[in-house]
Amino acid sequence: MTDHPNYYAITMIFVIAMTIAVSVVFLIYPQLDIYLASFFADGKNGFPLNQSQFLVALRFLYNVEITVLCVTAVSMSLYTRQNRQITKTPHQFWDLIIASFIAGPLVLVNMILKSYWGRPRPAHITEFGGTSDFVPPYYISDQCQSNCSFVSGEGSAIATSGILLGIIAWTVLPHKRKLIITLITILSALGIGLRFVKGRHFMSDSLLAALFSAIVILLIYKIFKISNIRDKITLENITHDFGLIATSLRLKQNRRK
Repeated sequence: MTDHPNYYAITMIFVIAMTIAVSVVFLIYPQLDIYLASFFADGKNGFPLNQSQFLVALRFLYNVEITVLCVTAVSMSLYTRQNRQITKTPHQFWDLIIASFIAGPLVLVNMILKSYWGRPRPAHITEFGGTSDFVPPYYISDQCQSNCSFVSGEGSAIATSGILLGIIAWTVLPHKRKLIITLITILSALGIGLRFVKGRHFMSDSLLAALFSAIVILLIYKIFKISNIRDKITLENITHDFGLIATSLRLKQNRRK
């Protein structure tokens, strides 16, 4: 992830420390979630920004970006596995992207946390015009039956996408990494915040979704031994492989004609 030999350990310790810190703050002061959400609520009438067409369009763009990244990773993983003699990027690089989305947003967040923790969304609690009782983060309750608030599924997907793009930028574009990663961080924070301002998730849901996603990616990064293939993950190699798959698709189209 960088040239510093201890960067992985430092990053993992930092992310875990941040996860513990955020968890402790919102467990000690659970009403902080309600206080922060109230800035975007209209008394007992819910969250006005939930009806914003601009935010709906922005959400759509984030979903498109995530879909494109996943489809690209799956396509390139299959292609590089089948054409190892001519491709230059290791399939493990693309597998990292696929595994991160499956393990984080899909399994951990949507299949486990959102399905079994039962935390109601901000718009559904009595403080903002709903009928459910407020439930602090980590508390398992019966206030929500499915697709619940803890943690943010879309926040997890956007965070996963942002972190992975950051890893790619750090490796592929070393001379512009600070600028690009800063831009990715801002856009990711904006995307993660969309569900918060619309009353679909609490601040703790959004922050923990991003932090859980980061831990999952770091673990997969280590399991897949990505540090051993970093020297092969270059802009030149990626461009080369994209060129190969584009040429292959054109040849198939020409044969059909």
